[in-house]
Amino acid sequence: MNEKQYDHPERFDPERYLGPTPALESPVFGFGRRACLGVHYSVAAIFITVSSVLSVFDLRAQDKDGKDVQIEPAFTGGMYAPTTLFLSLSLN
Repeated sequence: MNEKQYDHPERFDPERYLGPTPALESPVFGFGRRACLGVHYSVAAIFITVSSVLSVFDLRAQDKDGKDVQIEPAFTGGMYAPTTLFLSLSLN
């Protein structure tokens, strides 16, 4: 039991994984000795699948009137701050 990581580690408390500061970042693939061996394969497979699907489409940013607009990235405090845009999908 690791009391440095959890308050009262011997108690059954699934709510410890909820809230603004959960105990674990993403327990989907497990952690520690019992981490999923296929985590890297799974993440790569998802990336390849999504990029393959998106490669079939022509993506364009449009305003609310349907006119194509050029995206001008705006950085504030190291975070990307997008403006309100609509996305047009069409087959290549």
